[in-house]
Amino acid sequence: MRIECPSCGKEYDLPDDRLPKKKKASFSCSNCKNNIQLDLIRKVVINLKPSKKEITPVVPEGEIADPVMKKKILRAMKDLPPMPQVVSKVQEIMVNPRMGFKDIAKVLETDQAIAALLLKISNSAYYGMSGKVATIHQAIVLLGYETLEEILTVVVSSTLLGKKLKGYDMDSGDLWLHSLAVALGSKIIAARVNPPLENEAFSAGLIHDSGKLVLDKFLVEKKAGFKNVSNMDQSVIAHLEKQFFGFDHAELAFKLCDKWNIPKKQSLAIRFHHNPSDSQGNQLAYILHAADMISFMDILGIDGVISQMEDGVMDYLGLDVEQIETIHEETKVSLEKLMQNF
Repeated sequence: MRIECPSCGKEYDLPDDRLPKKKKASFSCSNCKNNIQLDLIRKVVINLKPSKKEITPVVPEGEIADPVMKKKILRAMKDLPPMPQVVSKVQEIMVNPRMGFKDIAKVLETDQAIAALLLKISNSAYYGMSGKVATIHQAIVLLGYETLEEILTVVVSSTLLGKKLKGYDMDSGDLWLHSLAVALGSKIIAARVNPPLENEAFSAGLIHDSGKLVLDKFLVEKKAGFKNVSNMDQSVIAHLEKQFFGFDHAELAFKLCDKWNIPKKQSLAIRFHHNPSDSQGNQLAYILHAADMISFMDILGIDGVISQMEDGVMDYLGLDVEQIETIHEETKVSLEKLMQNF
């Protein structure tokens, strides 16, 4: 499929076998940064989305960063559930040298829903245990503490992030699948640039967009200013959130991290995952940012992903175009394996 950017005239030759299997898609022009929307059935450009600079006037005058709205949003954070008690108990046992596998199994078995999901995920192809794990105790022994903690975060996030978000035009499960893709991509990138960060990268990736849970109902009220939000660049969404509410979803996710007792390194990475250069060298923020962008590659294409990454991210992480494509493929395969039993 050969197309031309209506704004600057740059031409693209998009291989048909790499186009997503859907009716519409969009990507950002690497030359002028405008977003091009495609009709994949007719294989034509159907419209040009406004640039980031042009999108600012959408916000109605007098409604920018309303202090009353800011207070409502902060109060709404209290309505989100805390991390399940069983998770905090398991974490306490893990750091207690006098307690072991049996103690963890007893705690997990008190929550049947979490236990059932944990067994499902443990038996996924991703962890290489398909059909081999029959009990919680067996899962802990075979997989170990670090993997168990990783699976627990997946289980908890599937419940927390599985809701439909009308404000963001996301169906049930969309946010969780995106978050899972970012978590897996973050872990893959961390394995390349700083292996000790793998587990933290995975955990941070799972909750990097949790602030959207808070803002969603307020976006529904402001839908006139957030038309076609599902087609907007992530940085544009964050920009509009900031203007409407005084917070973007990354800042609110940072505040939620404090409520959930998330380690500071992870919470700061989440806070700056759209603009890692402001993180004062938090490598995890750069990893999250790259993984977040890579998760949209099926829609944006490689040129779109690179153009939407903050300047300097690829150099900071030591990644090139070929590696970005490889990470994308590895992430897709990992996601398919992990979702095998869902």
